Amino acid sequence: MKVTLNHIEEEKQENAILNLHKSNQHSDEIISYLEKENFRTENIACTVDGKLHYVPFFEIIFIESSSNIQILHTQNNSYKCSKRLYELEKILPTYFLRISKSSILNLRYVSVYKPAASGLMKAELINGQEVYISRNYVKKLKEVLTGGK
Repeated sequence: MKVTLNHIEEEKQENAILNLHKSNQHSDEIISYLEKENFRTENIACTVDGKLHYVPFFEIIFIESSSNIQILHTQNNSYKCSKRLYELEKILPTYFLRISKSSILNLRYVSVYKPAASGLMKAELINGQEVYISRNYVKKLKEVLTGGK
């Protein structure tokens, strides 16, 4: 695919035009990435022991909410973030998915999905942890995994 980049003056509005034969899940991800302007913000400000840290999106395995504080889990640490889950959903890339009222999952860290009791789905993560997808979010997960089919 040919890619062309044109530099414009600061006062002009940036835009992107994609000329495709047909769209698919990957082109939809590119569009979402551009529309959300994720290329401008690729980390989240968080704290550990009162110290400010910037956590890159790609390091976040999952996020859980507890008492109005969001805990971002990475391979090596857990960070506190004051942003609400719905605010995080707006800025996170498309490979993150809300899996319950109190959790967001990075789908790139899932090694296997397994059905669980009462319509739940269990996700086994590459670090050995397990998280559960609420039955209210299983349909959306299946749509994302199958490309909307």
